[in-house]
Amino acid sequence: MRTQLWRLGGALMLVGCAHAPVDPWTGERLAIDPSQPPNGAQMMQLFLSQGDVPLRGSGCMSSEALDARLTLRDRLAQVLGDALDHPEHHRAVLKGACKADQVEAPDGRVIDAWACSLNMVQEDITEGFVANAFVRGHFTKDRWRLVPGSLLCL
Repeated sequence: MRTQLWRLGGALMLVGCAHAPVDPWTGERLAIDPSQPPNGAQMMQLFLSQGDVPLRGSGCMSSEALDARLTLRDRLAQVLGDALDHPEHHRAVLKGACKADQVEAPDGRVIDAWACSLNMVQEDITEGFVANAFVRGHFTKDRWRLVPGSLLCL
C-alpha cells in the first residue's frame, strides 16, 4: 500500500505543474462546463495549482503566527502525508468531492461556486475511524478560480 501512495503522490506533483485544467491522460486543455463539477483529477489540479496561496486569513491553522508561514501546498502535504505515516494495522482512505455551494467573495458579492474538499481518513482495520485531515476551498463555477478567503482545514 505504501508503494501505491508514493506513486499517487508523484502523480499528484506532476499534475500540480499545470497552470490550467488539463486532461491528465491526454494533456489537452479542458473546456469548463459551469454546470458540471470538477472530477477527482481536476479537483486535485485545482488545489495543487493554488499551492502558493498563504494560509493567513483562512480557517486552516490554529495560530496567526503559523498561518503567516504556511501555504496551501504545506497543508496539502500534511493531508496527503498523513496517509504515509500510519501503523501497518491502519489504512488511509482518500476521499474528495465538489458540490454546488454559494460563497461570499471578498467584495461582499455572493457567488455560485464549487465547494471542493479533499479528506484523508485513517482507519484501524478492525476498529474503524482513527483520525482525519481535510482541506476545502470554493472555486468559481465559470473559471474554477479559488475564491480568496474560502479555505477551511482540519
